[in-house]
Amino acid sequence: EVFESGALLRPDAADPNFIDLVRAVAALAGVDDLERPPNSEAMSAVIGQPEHLVFVLADGLGTHFIEDELGTESWLAQHLVQPIRSVYPSTTSAAITSLATGCWPGTHSVAGWWNYLPQLGEPIVVLPFLRLSDGARLDTSTDLTVADAIPLPPLMQRMTRDAALFQPRAIVDSAYSTYLGGNAERIPYGNLSEAVSGIA
Repeated sequence: EVFESGALLRPDAADPNFIDLVRAVAALAGVDDLERPPNSEAMSAVIGQPEHLVFVLADGLGTHFIEDELGTESWLAQHLVQPIRSVYPSTTSAAITSLATGCWPGTHSVAGWWNYLPQLGEPIVVLPFLRLSDGARLDTSTDLTVADAIPLPPLMQRMTRDAALFQPRAIVDSAYSTYLGGNAERIPYGNLSEAVSGIA
């Protein structure tokens, strides 16, 4: 009933979605080996060929926040091109890993905050790359790397355009951020104002 009423949306790769957008941006940044569904091609056409391309990920910012909280006069509402569907499950870990790889969670295998890592024989906390049982950092207490948990190459490693990754100072040099960033320069920021001025 909730699906039929529209209160909840089923995941559907045929509708414009986050993976389409990630692949559109990656292709514009020079990654040329991605399967590009028509929705992704259409997004690239809308974006065009800008000299500078800034992709901002606002974790958890659904269109209902833009419509209900910010209102139709807000900058985001005025510049909204189209709503897109999230990955499923729509957890931060799944979405960030989809951003890193351009793949659905069913392919990259990160569905939530915790994941079982066969090489370790127990669960890990993926984004901070910690062992769940005792919180030990896996990048310093073992020989494991994020690539052992996510055996897919990050898109940023394959970009031919110059790229930079702006992240909060606390995580910019983490094992996961190093994996996500590939060869891109990683630039820390202390607050959102610093991020905006740094990107500008």
